[in-house]
Amino acid sequence: MKKKIVSTLVVIGLLIVLGGYSYNVQYRQKPEIKHFTAFFSVTGRPLGMQNDIKEIIADKIGADCEENWLVGQSKEEVLNSYIASGEYPDFILGEKALLEADALIPIDEYWDDYPNIRN
Repeated sequence: MKKKIVSTLVVIGLLIVLGGYSYNVQYRQKPEIKHFTAFFSVTGRPLGMQNDIKEIIADKIGADCEENWLVGQSKEEVLNSYIASGEYPDFILGEKALLEADALIPIDEYWDDYPNIRN
């Protein structure tokens, strides 16, 4: 009789623990992921957003990056397209064409806001 009671309590305890774990995993809110874009003026192959490693990194740091590479176009064609549209990715190499189009902003005035980068 005593073994039956102990066994029942152990089973009930396991069910409670597993039920709580299942609830926590199922209803836990994922942190909001900030999305960035980047253009690299070299040939490459896009990874796409459905990449396991990119998802792990995004979960860890709270940001992801959609990178764009030269695919079937020259660097000048892509840069001219950005300049004509006036819309730029978040990260882009400071090419001379961008400088001439006044598309780049000086970063000097922002350094004090980010001491961890400055040091």
